Order: sequence, then structure tokens, then C-alpha cells
Amino acid sequence: MGGTSRAGGLRIEHPETVRIDGELGGDRRRRSGGAAHEPALNAQEIELKSALKTADLELVDAFTLVAPEETREAGAPAAPPRRGGTPGPTRVQLDLEADQYAVLLLERDGVFTWRLPAQAIAHGRRRRSGKTTDGREQRTVVFDLDAPLAPAAKGRRRRGPVRDFLFGRLRAVVLRFTAKALTRITTAQLEKDLHESLVWIGARDPGEWRACAPEEVQVRADDRPRALLLVHGTFSSTRGSFRALATTDEGRALLDRALALYSVVLGFDHKTLSLRPDENAAALIGHLAAVPWPKRPAVDVVCFSRGGLVTRSFLRGLSASGFQADVERAVFVGCTNGGTKLADPENWHRLIDLYTNLGLAACKLGGLFAATAIPAAVLSEVLEGVSKLVKYLAVEAVTEGGVPGLAAMQPGGEFLRSLAQPLAGAANPECRVVASSFDLAWGRANVEDGATSLTRELMLHLADGFSDQLMATANDLVVHTESMSALGENPVVERLALGQSERVHHLCYFATAAVARRLAEWLTPDGPSGSDGTGAR
Repeated sequence: MGGTSRAGGLRIEHPETVRIDGELGGDRRRRSGGAAHEPALNAQEIELKSALKTADLELVDAFTLVAPEETREAGAPAAPPRRGGTPGPTRVQLDLEADQYAVLLLERDGVFTWRLPAQAIAHGRRRRSGKTTDGREQRTVVFDLDAPLAPAAKGRRRRGPVRDFLFGRLRAVVLRFTAKALTRITTAQLEKDLHESLVWIGARDPGEWRACAPEEVQVRADDRPRALLLVHGTFSSTRGSFRALATTDEGRALLDRALALYSVVLGFDHKTLSLRPDENAAALIGHLAAVPWPKRPAVDVVCFSRGGLVTRSFLRGLSASGFQADVERAVFVGCTNGGTKLADPENWHRLIDLYTNLGLAACKLGGLFAATAIPAAVLSEVLEGVSKLVKYLAVEAVTEGGVPGLAAMQPGGEFLRSLAQPLAGAANPECRVVASSFDLAWGRANVEDGATSLTRELMLHLADGFSDQLMATANDLVVHTESMSALGENPVVERLALGQSERVHHLCYFATAAVARRLAEWLTPDGPSGSDGTGAR
């Protein structure tokens, strides 16, 4: 086995056939000027860097493991195996203070996965003599990566960035975060800096959408006040879920029509991990009740993903709240009405990997975001949300119900069962559904650069067991298509079924022209009509 020591207390043990590429990073000082030496980053990591910083993840180092097939020169015979069998695993070790934790973000062929420590070894802080100084505890966290065994047989399919690290390059970004005084981290602490509030949408530009107190909301003095309410999904916010509307002509037209025809357009920013949807809904009702409405308002809702459960809880809690409003229309876009298997604790690791990759894909969707500030904002939004769950998993053992906002989306779980029970007096608006089924089979057979919103490598990674083994039925990569229409007592009066699509996955509904056109038809009395050109019905 070989070994490499790097700055910042990082050590890498690896087979002798593996090469480590990448300049030293961490806290090593340059001889000139004494400035901290930053690790060399590739183009994609430069995009990620600011988003990771926003998520309070400190970049410690970045390096590349180059496995056997690439380490030997062209035409040279393969290195003989080590005595006693195959090479040992590659092991990454990092020294940390007692209140610090670390994770790896791994990348191979453009596909990212998060890796948590395999173990943590606690020890006292010591002088060089070996005696303890102040008794403060230090820890060494250990990450075990799969061993590079040998070049893969011709035609063998590679099954992901780490699990079959047989040849090629594996990129590792080492990230550290501090969780002071968190002997036991809680989901409430994870979202402690996130405040629930209304978001006043007074312009089509998402940069002008701003959080506001209810009494600051200005409702146009129409004969009958009409409000449009946007309710976002997991790991997100109003801007994060709906800002993509501003990237297409159809989406901008929808925003313009909504601003002209509704007395006020509002979003609702809320916590999606530490609270259940019914707790979010109670806060939403309280905020809306405090708005200075000139008369009893009529409310239409567009909700996305987990926002569907918040909306349904809102409909159930409205009559008992004392807030006088009429909810007339509700549009559920890719909603987890029947849950998602990704909310089961055993699948949380897949959830964070998937959202990270889909967030990157959404930023690069066909050049859609060119010349705008939206890509960086979308990426920061996704990673900031995902990092909360990453941190929780790095510190806490995964437990059933440990993250209430996810537990509410478990298929057949207690929350969904309670939501399906009839409730006298619940608001009963006209309900419409937007649903998609992402066609991984098409992508596996036909994907080319630019032909889909996902890269070929990510398509192959997802197609290799993800859809068949986990989701089993039609889905948009996050939510089962059938689950999107599972509204219990609320009948669905109309659907936009995008069908088998190689473009519309869970994070790009609102960047899809057909979706914006249909929302305009449903929400605005004299909005555009006619075929949307997708074959949707």
C-alpha cells in the first residue's frame, strides 16, 4: 500500500498502483505571502464552490484517484497483483476537532455521490511528547473507498462512481463543517436559520421576490380580491421551486398574466425537514389571516412536490382556523400526494445524491439559463437544502421518523393515512394535476449530448438499477407518477399528463413550456389555449 499526506490533516492510504493527482490544499502556506493554498479545482467544482460555501461546507481539499488502467503507460503490461490477493481499499483519513464533522463529495464521469465517514476514532489532543495538553478531544474520521481491483472486462457496465471503481478517475472533494455543542444534532437545529414567511411576488423577475411580514403585503383593491399562492417543495424555497418560470417565454407570459389578473401573488417559504406539512399549513394560515385583505379573498394555489401535502393540510385546516377565504383552484405539480420511496430512511442517501445531480442538470438544461444569474442561484438553493440532510446523516444515526418532514412522505405512513381520512368542512377546490414519467429506457438507448436535460453518464447511472429496483413503476425520478394524483377525497377534474418524457424530470417542470402554457389556461380566464405540442392530454 502507498500513502500520501496532504495539508489540513488529510491522509490517503491507497494501493501502489493508484496515483493521486491534485495540488496540496487545506492550510498549507505558500512560501511567498503566506496566503492559504487553495486546492486546484476543475470547472464544475468552481461552479459548486460558492454553493457549498453558502451551505456552510468548508472546502478542505480536492484530489483525483487515478486507477490501474490509466496509471500504466500505453502498451505496458498490467502490474502484477499484490502478494496475498487483490489491492487493499483506498482509505481517506482526516483529523478534526471534537465539534467538527466531514463528508466527501465524489465525482466520476460527471456523476456526483456523497460519502459519509465509515468510522470516527476519538482521541485526546496530545503534545509531541504524547502527553495530553488540555484534554480536549480530537477525532479522526475515516472514509473507505472501494478498491481498484483490475481493468473491467470488455463490455462490462460500470455501476456508479464508487461501487465499481475498477479503472479511470475518481474525484474527491473533502468538506468540513462545524456543529458546535451538538452532542445530538436535531432537525430543528438544521433549519434554525430558515424562517417561515410569505414571499411577495410583485414582478416577473425572481430577484425582486422578497420575504415580507403579512401586514406589509399590498393587496390591490379589486371588487373581489383574488390571490395566487405558490407552495414550494423539499430542500427549496419559493424562488428555488418557481424561479424557472422566468426562463421561458411561456413562463414569463404566465407570470405577467398572473400579476395582471390576481390582486396579489404570494409564495410561502417554510421548513421542509424539521416540520410536518400540517405544521407548515398552520403557519401558512396564520400568515394569510394577518394580511390586510379589503374583503374575503378567493385563493388559487399552485404547489410543487412536498408542497402538495402542505396544500392539502391547508385545505383541511382552513375552516377551523377562523380565516375567511374561498379556495377555488389547486394545481398539484409533481406532488408527493401518495408519498415517495425516497422518503424511506434506507433511501435517504439516494435522495441526497439524486437531488445533487438533478440540481446540476437543471442548471445546464439546454442552455436555458444562459446569461442569467439563475444557474448559480438554483445550484446554491439545492445544495443548501441537501446539505442540511447530509449534515444530519453525518452526525446522527438514521432512524424511522427522525426527520419529520421526510417521514410525512413515506408511502403508507401515518401522516399520509391521516391525510386520506375524510374531514367535514375541509375546503374542496377544483383540483388539477401535472404529472410526468421520465423515460430512462429511452435515455439509455438514445441519449446524446443536448438530447435530454441529463447527461449520458447520469442517465446510465440512474438506469442501472435505480428505476427498476427502487421506484419499480413510472416516475419523474423522485415521485411515482401514480402518487401525483392520489388526492384522496379531492377529485381531480383535469390532468396534464406529460407521458413518457426524456426531458421532464422532477426539478424542471417549471422550465417546461407545456407546463407554463397549461397553468395559464387553468389559472387565468383568458389565458392562451390550444395544443401544447407535447402530445399531453
